Amino acid sequence: MTTRPVIFISAVSRDLHSARDLVAKTLIAIGFEPKWQDIAPSETGDLRGVLRKWVDDSAAVLQLVGHCYGFGPEEPDPDFGPCSYTQYEALYARQQDKKVWYLILGPDHEKDGCASEPATLHDLQDAYRQTVKSYGDLYHSSDSLLKTENVVLKLRDDLAKLREEGDKHRQLVESGIATIKDQNDLLLAALRDLPGTLGKHAQSQNPQDQASRLATAYAELEKQHHLPPGSLEKELPKFAEQLLLRTDTSALDRANALFATKKFAECEAAALQAKDQALAAAGKPVQTPPQKVAGPFIH
Repeated sequence: MTTRPVIFISAVSRDLHSARDLVAKTLIAIGFEPKWQDIAPSETGDLRGVLRKWVDDSAAVLQLVGHCYGFGPEEPDPDFGPCSYTQYEALYARQQDKKVWYLILGPDHEKDGCASEPATLHDLQDAYRQTVKSYGDLYHSSDSLLKTENVVLKLRDDLAKLREEGDKHRQLVESGIATIKDQNDLLLAALRDLPGTLGKHAQSQNPQDQASRLATAYAELEKQHHLPPGSLEKELPKFAEQLLLRTDTSALDRANALFATKKFAECEAAALQAKDQALAAAGKPVQTPPQKVAGPFIH
């Protein structure tokens, strides 16, 4: 997985693939990963779903705005009206509050050509160019490949801020993952200690006494494992259910999880299995048939 921020380069490929390639190389040189989506006339179906995913997976969009309209949906977009797929990329990015840089290319800028387009599409592209210019300081202009390269290089400071934001986001995500792991470790420790902690308190057939006994055990475990007061009653059964769904849960932890979810009959069988595994691992004979135990002795 790349650690470089991904910049989506939006351009009409048949008109500006040379300029796009130059921009891509420049972005790579300053530490970013360029991505783009080539759209060919042979492609069928609505491509907007694909383009949304490409934009969503990118940190920002850099659009080269030439004079060629390119290809587009057969029907006007419900959000943006008539637009080409290239126009849609930037329009959707703005709608999602993505950073978008526009580079409006002048008539003398090197291009690869789109002479086969009808005049109506050229008119739609000209209207789009005027719309981009109305964004004010969001666009830059260029009349040559050299200036295009220089404009991208001058965006270095803006791109650096984007990288910093990406680093901060990644640190938050990693911190969140670490927090979840730490929390799960504490819950697992409490789960393993639950039967022994309950065993220190007298049993009763009265449901109210049983509930009080469990609450007392939870309070002791919360203090012992530095967990928030009242958290185990809510979190431990859910955590136990997750352990039961996993294939890598040990027999002993599975027995503890069954105990925490009050599946006592299954817990007893799992506890015996864990005992047999422990005896086998120690090179001691396994009792056959297994002796009946009075309750979960797990710990």
